[in-house]
Amino acid sequence: MFEKTLSDVVKGVRSNRKNEHEYISRCISEIKDELRTKDPSLQAEALLKLIYLQMLGHDMSWASFHCIEVMSATKFRNRRIGYLAATVCFDTETPVALLATNLIKKVCVQKYVFLRVRTDIMMETCLPFSHSSFPANTPFVLSGFCFWGSV
Repeated sequence: MFEKTLSDVVKGVRSNRKNEHEYISRCISEIKDELRTKDPSLQAEALLKLIYLQMLGHDMSWASFHCIEVMSATKFRNRRIGYLAATVCFDTETPVALLATNLIKKVCVQKYVFLRVRTDIMMETCLPFSHSSFPANTPFVLSGFCFWGSV
């Protein structure tokens, strides 16, 4: 199923210090193949690997649409990974920010909205979003999605 797990990527980066750039290039090409699949769990794992590589200084802005795909998954575990990837990947120039805004609005009004106390805060934060204000509000709203379970 997976070509490499997140643990394999971490161990591989540590063990390939001399040719780290080549190893990471191969990992990114494998991640791109994994992101093209229709399996949401495989896409979520690929995003986790990209988040790790982003922490090492590699660009993952090319995967912004894949973040949206994972954010729209049915399993909460996968959606949570998508929200985390969006907080890492999105900036003020991200072209899919409007899609993320609409997706968050949709999740806020669905039946599995997160903890009622938290829901009121998120609704006040979600509804006024526009394309220009999304990136400034992203960490607060998405952090609520990443760390709270569904009711």
